[in-house]
Amino acid sequence: MIEQTTAKILALNIEGHKHLPEIEEFASQKSFDVVELCEVFEENIPTLLKIFNSAHVLFAPAMYLQGHPSFDREGVMGVAILSNLPVVHSGYEYYVKHDKDIPVYDHRNPNSSNRVLLWADLQIGSELIRVAVTHFTWTPVNGEANDTQRRDLGELFKKLDVIDPDFLGGDFNLPSGGELHKLLTARYRDNVPEAITSTLDPNIHRTRGSVRLVVDHLFTKINGRIMVSGVEQIFGVSDHTGFTATLTPTA
Repeated sequence: MIEQTTAKILALNIEGHKHLPEIEEFASQKSFDVVELCEVFEENIPTLLKIFNSAHVLFAPAMYLQGHPSFDREGVMGVAILSNLPVVHSGYEYYVKHDKDIPVYDHRNPNSSNRVLLWADLQIGSELIRVAVTHFTWTPVNGEANDTQRRDLGELFKKLDVIDPDFLGGDFNLPSGGELHKLLTARYRDNVPEAITSTLDPNIHRTRGSVRLVVDHLFTKINGRIMVSGVEQIFGVSDHTGFTATLTPTA
């Protein structure tokens, strides 16, 4: 048997249950070793396992969503990693945590949820890689950083210093080239191609193309042991565009 040396990954904010038919149609034509998802309803995990034909799933809850004008259901929502690679270790850490373990989300305050970093050690052939995903703190002013984001990024850095992922994906709510993105890229390489000018799907996102920001990112450690190649942007599957790419351990 030929030893596997690369992993195909999909990173996507799926916006709850809204786009599952489109995601299923897309996934039926593809095959992924790893899938990193934001805004996942816990109740949809069995469906997502079938859609992506995945063997393993890891989930970290961030909030209990109810009464949101954009969603016609309620339930526990968080981030997830699906994998067809062996999962050796995994865990999650909160870098923003409110009084309750799973706070009830207040749609008038987009930062009323917990913020969590979910990670997994995955086996690619003889190599072990650590991947992670998060949905970072929101900012209301056209992507401009605010004090809440500055504070929360400091807390995220504390968790990253300990967890030390080789690959970090997710919806960061931080535009490329902005103040806080520059702090991240002082530590990590962002593998989103510079030619990409927005990760808000112009036909699905509520702004309908009037706002163009790259807020979803694919980070690897500078001089790290993971090479990211073949990055492709995926439209028409959620209000944010997704990314597919190939991960190759280099040492």
